[in-house]
Amino acid sequence: MAAAYRYAIEQAAADVMLGLPQRDRWRLRDYFVRLAGEPFADSPQRVPSEGGREYLVVATDRFVITYWVDHAVARVCIMAIERA
Repeated sequence: MAAAYRYAIEQAAADVMLGLPQRDRWRLRDYFVRLAGEPFADSPQRVPSEGGREYLVVATDRFVITYWVDHAVARVCIMAIERA
């Protein structure tokens, strides 16, 4: 089944991801695919940005992911990845 939305990773988040072991990179990629399929399924915490955009923050077993949803182009934008 194709995801309703696609995902994109900002450079800072990609840099963090590239520094992780391959197993963690694959886990995060799988999580991003699920997130794109249902961007609001995990009842994320909502945090306003300085520019007025609403960021969503979700925690996985090992990581905290910050993203926002661009409904106009059906894209989930991964902004930050941090270790939990």
